[in-house]
Amino acid sequence: MRILNVTETYAPFLEFGGPPVKVRALSEGLARRGHQVTVLSADWGLEKRLQSQEEKITAERSPFGWRRNENGVQAIYLPTWMRYRAVSWNPAVKRYCRARLQNFDIVHIFGLYDLLGPAVAAASRKRNLPYVLEPIGMFVPIVRNLWLKRMYHAVWGRQLLEKASAVIATSEQETDELVEGGLPGARVVLRRNGVEAPASWPPRGMFRKAHGISPEAKVVLFLGRLSAAFRRRRRWCCFWGGYPPRKVRTCSCGHLRNFPAAASEYQ
Repeated sequence: MRILNVTETYAPFLEFGGPPVKVRALSEGLARRGHQVTVLSADWGLEKRLQSQEEKITAERSPFGWRRNENGVQAIYLPTWMRYRAVSWNPAVKRYCRARLQNFDIVHIFGLYDLLGPAVAAASRKRNLPYVLEPIGMFVPIVRNLWLKRMYHAVWGRQLLEKASAVIATSEQETDELVEGGLPGARVVLRRNGVEAPASWPPRGMFRKAHGISPEAKVVLFLGRLSAAFRRRRRWCCFWGGYPPRKVRTCSCGHLRNFPAAASEYQ
């Protein structure tokens, strides 16, 4: 099957957290199963990454921006004209859809509150090409810019969701939110998030030894986005387990670049 995955952020821009890692894992997994997978994403500074000695990546120019092939997946990075936080404006998306969209059997759109997804979805509907939408937990507006997110739903989000052949949820909670939001339960598909297993495992006890953690100490492994709520989660875990916070080590797996204080305290 010829699959087009559409995401605002993709590798090597892993500083955006879970989405680029998730989409890369799914794309490469599908490629290993024999599918032809292309990822359409925004360019967040790939040329600078190519010039950096720290990252060993290669890419080439294409008619639509940078093109990169890795582990059987082709990624197209559309030029970014404007950006606000993790939202970009990429006018080349319309040109790409006119030239390439007919080459795919299905489109998988990841995330909400961006401009790439609605543009590709509209082009897919025009060509009667089915697409599925995976909100990645973004359906309910939370945290910040609530009025902007509600406006997004009014202008693009509602049609994006209602016209999708299926909407993918990754938990029962997200399934309930989508159904309570008005989507037919029959069109909501529950598919859990996976975890990429490493090629090899380190010897048992190596992490404790490297960080000076005694074999008797309790260690909590936190998998998820590191945010201001992280401190509260740590204390909740300690309270629930009956351990004083100072006697529990909390290990967070994720990017700590934007959280230097948290990194120094918890790593």
